[in-house]
Amino acid sequence: MELQLEQKQIQCLIPIANRSVEERFSSDFVVPDALPDAAELLLTEGDLCLWRLDLSEESAELEGEISARICCADENGTLTSFPVRVPVLIHIRAEAIAPGQRPFLHCSIVNLTSHLINSRKIRVQGMIRCALVTYDTSFINVTTGILPEERKVFQRKKHVLLPYVFAVEEQVITAEETLPLGLGVPSDGRLISYGTALIADSCVCQDQHVAVKGRIITSLLYQNAGTQELISEEVETPFSCLLDVNGEAAKCRLSLHLTRGEVRCRNDEPAVDTEFHVLVQAVCYVEQEIECIADAYSNEEDLRLNWAELTLPQLIQETEQDTVEDTIPCDIGEKMICAVRTGVRGEKIIVTMLLQDTSHRFSSVIGTLKSGCAPDRVGKPTVHRGDRGQVVHVPITIQKNQEEMISFKNLSSADAEERRNGYSSGVTLVRRETAADLWKLAKENGSSVEAIEKANPEQERKWLVIPHVI
Repeated sequence: MELQLEQKQIQCLIPIANRSVEERFSSDFVVPDALPDAAELLLTEGDLCLWRLDLSEESAELEGEISARICCADENGTLTSFPVRVPVLIHIRAEAIAPGQRPFLHCSIVNLTSHLINSRKIRVQGMIRCALVTYDTSFINVTTGILPEERKVFQRKKHVLLPYVFAVEEQVITAEETLPLGLGVPSDGRLISYGTALIADSCVCQDQHVAVKGRIITSLLYQNAGTQELISEEVETPFSCLLDVNGEAAKCRLSLHLTRGEVRCRNDEPAVDTEFHVLVQAVCYVEQEIECIADAYSNEEDLRLNWAELTLPQLIQETEQDTVEDTIPCDIGEKMICAVRTGVRGEKIIVTMLLQDTSHRFSSVIGTLKSGCAPDRVGKPTVHRGDRGQVVHVPITIQKNQEEMISFKNLSSADAEERRNGYSSGVTLVRRETAADLWKLAKENGSSVEAIEKANPEQERKWLVIPHVI
């Protein structure tokens, strides 16, 4: 006969589709008429801006652009630059994607290069890596007890900390700021190039809200007015948002994406205006303590307990600081390194050294450092001359947000059968083993933990009296 179970139902979100794709892109651009012919490409930097994600049956379509800056030198070695916008359209095929599900997206540029086709035409190529997880509402049933009706059933319970996803929320915010420059004034009121990094400094879960604070670090490259000195400088645009999650979150996994970004120089002023639109996504995890069934038995009938594995996601968060060091083989001779630029491309750090010779002609050397995993933040690099080239040190920050699936046994059903050889009344004398489990003794000898404790007030005795409970 099947026994009725007492269960606690928990509403949660489970991943339905988990897909990763890599999409290559290529676009040709003409050097603007107002600029001279390009003789050498020095630097290509860009940010990925995403503004549309549509879910349809078994597929997702992602649209955006790469907002890039191309820096080149003319035949006289003079710097020039211009912006380009590379359209992005990505199709992700997956099973069971449907409108109404909650998407969590992470995209990054893993490669971005440019090549001269001729002096007036430049080809920009690269690759984008996207990981899309969609969540849908589900329910977990955790067995907290057995309802025995008239039967006497002894139950052993334990406290289990259940982690699960209960919310996936997103919000688009605008971060605007006028930021002073401390190293100079951009010549002609323009930047040569810039690159951005989105950093989440804190994520606090409280009162059914998630408060996110962070910074957009913009690394600027410009020539100083008057001296024409090449300057690299960083400015920071702060941002914050408050996500309503309708529950108490324990941990959150964040994803930050630009939907639009713009940096403008102020005319003849040592300042820039920044305007960024940022998509903030959060997957919220809760850890709920529940008292559930670990074991059960009856002295009147034989119980058959059936168990099922319940698998739930647990978020593991770690922050690591490290330094990547390598040598970029090159012989720069008497040239001077006037600026060093870094860009994260997946697990690689692209290092571009802009050089200037005694005739004030510009050139560049590009090298790659391997970090082993994709860093979230790259600090200011240092360069010194080595025996085989330029030795580069780059401090990095790695934020590890990994889901670890954990399992525990959950009672799925319980059946009772008539006991053929029932326990007779009376007691059993059992020699107590070291650290004996009273539950195990009670279950094997037709008793209960409470009855054994009552019959043996002196817990240190070598022999235990096990009264039979009928």
